[in-house]
Amino acid sequence: LMTAIVLCLGPFICIPRTAATTFELSVVPLLPTFNAPLFYVLFFALVMILCLNQSAVVDIVGKILTPVLFLGLLLLIIMGVVNPLGPTDVPPMIDGVFSAGIQSGYQTMDVLATTIFGAMILNSVASKGHTEQKDQLKVGMHKLFQRFQLHVQLVVGADEAQNVRRRVAKTGSGQILHGNGG
Repeated sequence: LMTAIVLCLGPFICIPRTAATTFELSVVPLLPTFNAPLFYVLFFALVMILCLNQSAVVDIVGKILTPVLFLGLLLLIIMGVVNPLGPTDVPPMIDGVFSAGIQSGYQTMDVLATTIFGAMILNSVASKGHTEQKDQLKVGMHKLFQRFQLHVQLVVGADEAQNVRRRVAKTGSGQILHGNGG
């Protein structure tokens, strides 16, 4: 089973999808005539460099990519509140949106990937001197709590953004800003 998980996370599904998605969403809008095969070569060269030094990947993600991701998510939430893409009073298209999202896992293989990434993180934690199981558990629980907290903030922020947009639509933005809205 672990072999199937690694193959699905690696060469069969996620790696090609990641490269194609990165190209379509980040390169094509900015440089529509950029050569796709060249991008894939550059993309996978960068991935290979990062994979050759696994302990550095955790440091790079922690020091560089995580703050960039956090700022990007914060900007996305603010833009969603300030300038929504469409009407906010449309009823959901399916019943039980939250449970359907959890059950489908957003089709990203998060649970399977967590197994592999957890092992990488534990190896990195051990390489930084936390060799006692108690220390590793403490670091792991701290990181798990941080991840949980981020997701709760995203859900609460999205829900609050929808509530603010509803109140603005009903009462006008001036009343909300002054605390008199619904």
